[in-house]
Amino acid sequence: MIGTAAFGPYRTIHTRKLSDSTDTKNVSGKIFVKPRSIHYVRKEYSLLLAGQDTSLTHFFVAYSWEQEERSLLDLFTKSEVDRTRHMERKTGYGTITVNNITWNFYLGGLDEDYVIEARLERNGDTLSTVEVFSFVNQTANKDSKGITLINKKGKHLGALQLIGKRYVWISADLDLDLRLAIASFFAVILSVKKLESSA
Repeated sequence: MIGTAAFGPYRTIHTRKLSDSTDTKNVSGKIFVKPRSIHYVRKEYSLLLAGQDTSLTHFFVAYSWEQEERSLLDLFTKSEVDRTRHMERKTGYGTITVNNITWNFYLGGLDEDYVIEARLERNGDTLSTVEVFSFVNQTANKDSKGITLINKKGKHLGALQLIGKRYVWISADLDLDLRLAIASFFAVILSVKKLESSA
């Protein structure tokens, strides 16, 4: 069991890694360009969250990185230059199931200090996030950042602070299933940040 999150009436029962795979593609070198390997990484997790009811979340974290092969010159000069670099941002995607109702979600920018792009979708109903730089009872500064979740009409449904004192809010006007789906969405974000920072 790894990466737990808890807030308000919601508690993570477990977060488990189900699989971890890496596919490698070798790319031939050209003039002045060294041969390189591209590594495609995908990790699979499940998360069970409990409130007044329970939700099951199944999600993946994916990214790729590139590594240049060492040349004869590197060997002779004993070069220690790091030739590994990320090619793309880490992303997350998956499903949240609450009482046989399934939501799809996407997370972008998982290698940043806080998620900069995220959305939760079901039957054409999309809830998206926008960046927040100040929270309730706090002064706007670089140590207070996070996201707020809005619907297509711009109504604020929830908020999650990711830098600074932890603050989580979910509108009490929503039905219980939607509140649990949003709580699961936030729990995934918190758990992924913890899981990937310790990977």
